[in-house]
Amino acid sequence: MIELLASESRCACELQVAAGVPGNLLAHHLKVLREAGLISRTRRGRWTDYRLEQGALVALAQRLLAVGGGAPRP
Repeated sequence: MIELLASESRCACELQVAAGVPGNLLAHHLKVLREAGLISRTRRGRWTDYRLEQGALVALAQRLLAVGGGAPRP
């Protein structure tokens, strides 16, 4: 999902086709990503578009490095 949203916002229907998962499973994972602050959504009538939040990947990488004890070893 993150890779698909990295370049542009996408409709939930596009994400479902790309992921090849049932709608309820996709909705669950999108909710988890939204609650984590990594993505946001915009409603467009009956459609919902999702986009990656600005700076989300940098913040996630910093958090993972902190949890993992610093930069990876070569």
